[in-house]
Amino acid sequence: MTSTWQGHKSSSCLQQLSDNPFCARAEVAHRLARAQECLPEGYRIQVKEGWRPTWVQQQLWDQCLDRLRESRPGLGPEESWRENARFVAPPGTAPPHSTGGAVDVVLLRDGHPVGMGWGFNQPGAGSRTAAPMTRDARLHRDVLVG
Repeated sequence: MTSTWQGHKSSSCLQQLSDNPFCARAEVAHRLARAQECLPEGYRIQVKEGWRPTWVQQQLWDQCLDRLRESRPGLGPEESWRENARFVAPPGTAPPHSTGGAVDVVLLRDGHPVGMGWGFNQPGAGSRTAAPMTRDARLHRDVLVG
């Protein structure tokens, strides 16, 4: 069973490729609602994307792999594949997004996105929860992860 998250929604170019980027498993939508209830006053969760078809996942994989190869030309094919798989579910698997089991979110404060210390859907070391960042970005990540 799937559910449509009724929180604050947004859509980017890649997400618009999905038929319904705001679908998720019912349990995921339930957990999002519970997480929203736990946020401090003034904060909201914005869902960028939930379910995505496997062909969109393949495009995302290819785009990220191309960017990785451009930024780190010294990596061999196996190293590139392994590094890309740290941030994007590889083809030939059951990606959580393609089963409705994952969502991409950002944190809003008073209706505006807050700085998280790294770009949305930007692969790399800064996307890790424990990456070094400014005090404000750390605060916002701590709010989001509870």
